[in-house]
Amino acid sequence: MTDTLLLGVYKYYFDSRPMKSCKGNVLLASYESCLLDSSRHRMESEHYKVFPASTLSEFLDLYSTNAPDIIVYHIRTGGSDETDFKILAEIKEKTPHLPVVALDGGYTMENAIIAESIDLDHLFTLPISFQDLSNTMDRLVRNYNEKRNIVQENRQKKLLLLGYDNKVLADLDAELKKEGYDVLTSNYMHEAFDLHKGERIKGVVCDAREENIEKGGDAAVKSSNKHNSSIILISDDGYFYYSRFGSTFKIDSPDVKTAIKRVFPIQKLV
Repeated sequence: MTDTLLLGVYKYYFDSRPMKSCKGNVLLASYESCLLDSSRHRMESEHYKVFPASTLSEFLDLYSTNAPDIIVYHIRTGGSDETDFKILAEIKEKTPHLPVVALDGGYTMENAIIAESIDLDHLFTLPISFQDLSNTMDRLVRNYNEKRNIVQENRQKKLLLLGYDNKVLADLDAELKKEGYDVLTSNYMHEAFDLHKGERIKGVVCDAREENIEKGGDAAVKSSNKHNSSIILISDDGYFYYSRFGSTFKIDSPDVKTAIKRVFPIQKLV
């Protein structure tokens, strides 16, 4: 038996071992029917659920309507490779943690440079050993699942930002989301009560620097204590205060983002 995928000649083998749990969903794209069929059957024999695509429109439709755990994409030759890399670049920009493996039948140094520049997870040159492809897929899907678990854990630490300055809120919201935080924002302090009721709030960050919202800050503290959440207060004196269960402590921090990361740490996606 051969374990090599050859351009134009492909063989696949089925084993009779008991069915195992599905390893993940594969979006497999190839414009060569032989490669598409053989790869699909080999991946299914390795306990992957495969969504095969033989055209670009079919691939894009499957990408938008399914939730793949990995993409394996056969780069076309004859001038179409530029379009393929552009599509894969857009996918990596939209879903940066979704692993993408490219199979290149017409390897060039230029393609290798492009693949690295758009952060493809792996570029194989055909012909390849299917076992090498399978091992790479297993590793990438395992890492992807670990990242998704981190995202789910981080979502259990949702933050509520309160304040009247929309620009301050928008800038802080954008910075925290880049760090991986799940964030809600509100201009009205009394909404802290309503938002706490419908959301699993881990912590509150309240901009209490203006005199006219001091009472609102008190309301946010009361709401946080009631719902067992911690709160960071941004004060007029330039310091940050951490309140929990009625006790308030000064935070030694140079800026609010650092204070938030200290009080409400989350796991970083690598």
